[in-house]
Amino acid sequence: MKITGVLSDYELFEPGKPQANDVQVGGDHYRSKKIQPWDAIVAWDCGFLDGNVIKYVARYRAKGGVEDLKKARHYLDKLIEVESRDTTNGKDNTEEAARRDKVLQGS
Repeated sequence: MKITGVLSDYELFEPGKPQANDVQVGGDHYRSKKIQPWDAIVAWDCGFLDGNVIKYVARYRAKGGVEDLKKARHYLDKLIEVESRDTTNGKDNTEEAARRDKVLQGS
């Protein structure tokens, strides 16, 4: 199967052809890693948010520095928000949510 665009004429999953781990688009900040972040993300069955935390922390020294750490923190903050929700009643268990609910209830 051929795809066009960024990896024009790149054939996927064919013996003897480069595989995804053999090619990096947009730099080389992952190629020096013993374990590719996306391989860890897949092996650990991570979702979008925790996967991005791993990605940005893994690359911060080789690419974005503190900016990548801030991106990781941003995704981590969102993950904490999502995981803090009580799925049984749809309400958020965080202290901020409790304060927000109190204000909305007029207390």
